[in-house]
Amino acid sequence: MLRIKRLIHEGHRRPIWQVLIVYLGASYAIVEALDIFTDRWGLPSWLLPGTVLLLLVGLLVVLTAAIVPDTVEETWSADGVTAGPPPARRRRRTVRILLGLMPNPLPAEVLFTLERARVNERLGNRQQAVRAYAYVARAWQNGDSILLPYVEEARAAMLRLAGEPRR
Repeated sequence: MLRIKRLIHEGHRRPIWQVLIVYLGASYAIVEALDIFTDRWGLPSWLLPGTVLLLLVGLLVVLTAAIVPDTVEETWSADGVTAGPPPARRRRRTVRILLGLMPNPLPAEVLFTLERARVNERLGNRQQAVRAYAYVARAWQNGDSILLPYVEEARAAMLRLAGEPRR
């Protein structure tokens, strides 16, 4: 019973219903237009079932894109790493991840976070600097060898900041 309540709560909290209604409405319009054009222009008969199949596959991708942004944010928050890209950019990044175009955070985001960590360290904002350094270390922990200096810098800075007495 608790699982069902949690599922209903999650369904209301996330934009799944709005996405589903818009996608189904657009899909219906596409199928109706294709039906009209198939009769009018003599298009092949396999085009309509093929379109419906592609729309069903697209439905899975769109629903996943509606669910995953919160999941990605919750995963980062559960790890204690709250620095990173602003919330508005997370949806675009999620779509790229789902399409396989970007399995990791954008390099510019990680480098920006690293620079922000350096600035926070110079300003004496230890907690913000440690969070940003942790984000960099976690984002590129399994990165290519060219990224290792950044990860090592972030780890060294976290150790340095953890060992410093508070001012």
